[in-house]
Amino acid sequence: MQSILKIAVLIIFASVAAASSADACPLAGRYNVEGTNVGGQGRYKGEAVISANGEKCVVNWLPPNTSAGEGTFDGETLTVRFSGAGARGTVVYTLQTDGSLDGRWWLDQDEGRVGRERLTPMGKSSGAGGPTGPAAAEGQVLGGGQTLVVQMSGIDDIGLAGVASERRSFRILGGAEWSAQNQNASARIDLTSQLDPGRNVLVLLLHDKRFVFGGKWAYRFALKADGETIWSDRNAGSTRGAGIRYWAAFEITRDASGRLSVSTASSATLAGLNPTIDDLNARLIANFGEETSVMGALAGALVEGMAVDMLGGGGTSPQQRCPNTVWWECY
Repeated sequence: MQSILKIAVLIIFASVAAASSADACPLAGRYNVEGTNVGGQGRYKGEAVISANGEKCVVNWLPPNTSAGEGTFDGETLTVRFSGAGARGTVVYTLQTDGSLDGRWWLDQDEGRVGRERLTPMGKSSGAGGPTGPAAAEGQVLGGGQTLVVQMSGIDDIGLAGVASERRSFRILGGAEWSAQNQNASARIDLTSQLDPGRNVLVLLLHDKRFVFGGKWAYRFALKADGETIWSDRNAGSTRGAGIRYWAAFEITRDASGRLSVSTASSATLAGLNPTIDDLNARLIANFGEETSVMGALAGALVEGMAVDMLGGGGTSPQQRCPNTVWWECY
C-alpha cells in the first residue's frame, strides 16, 4: 500500500486553550483574504465572513471566491470543511497573536498538495503577527543567536528537517516517526554546526502515511535560538489518503562571527520551493509504504537518487543549473 510522509519539523510544548462554550465562535467578523492556490499556482485575494451557528463557526468566502464551510474552534485552531465550484476540501487555521488566522488548505481530490490562506480582521494589517506565532508572515525576522535547535514532538506520522545552502545541496538532518511503540515521536536536532557561512534554507515537513482505516496526522514544532523559542507551530487532523500535510521554510544567515539570523522564507523562496515539494510528495507516494521507517526511507531515497539534491530538483548541481545565482532563486 502506498503512503505519504507527514512532514513536521518545528515543535513547541504548549497546552491548547479550550474554547468556552459561552463564546460560540468568538472569531465572528469580517476578514480580508490573501492566499496561494495548491502547489503555489497563483495568488488570490478577497473577503470572508465568519459567523456563529451554535457552537460551530460558519465561513463564507465572498465573490469572486465563492465557497462556504463550517467547522469547530478549540481556542487555538479552526478546522473547516468547505465546498464550492464543484470541489470539497479542508482548511485548518491557526489563530495568531494579532487576531489574524493563518491557514493551510487542500482539496479532497488533490492529495498532498497544500495551499495557504491568511484571514486578517478588517482594519488590521496582514502579516503583523508576533514573532513566536505559529505561522509568522513571509519574510519576517524571528531572531537569532549563536545556537539554533529544531524540536519536534507529537509527530504522526513522519516529521523531517532538512537544510541547504549556497555551498551544499539539500540534506536531511533528522526526523521522527510515529509507531505503536513510539506514540509520542519526538526529536531534537541541533543545526548549529550544520549551517554554512552565508545563506541557508531550513525546510520542515510532515508526511501522512496511508492506512487501511484512514489517516490522522499531528505535529508540534519549535525553533530555538540560544534556548529561547523564536517560532512554533502545532496542528492535528484527519484526512483520507496519504500526502505531505505541512511544510515550512526559513532563511538563516551565518555572519563572520558565527551568529545566526533567522527569518521566515520570503514569498520568492517559497515559490521556488513549491515545485520541488510537489515533486518530493509524488516520489514519496510512489516509493514508500506503510512499514517504511524514517532511516530506511531516507537510505532508500539516497540510493535511488531521490533526496541527494531534493530542493535543487535532483540530477545536476545548483551550480550547473544556475551558474550566476543562488539555487533557490533558479526555477
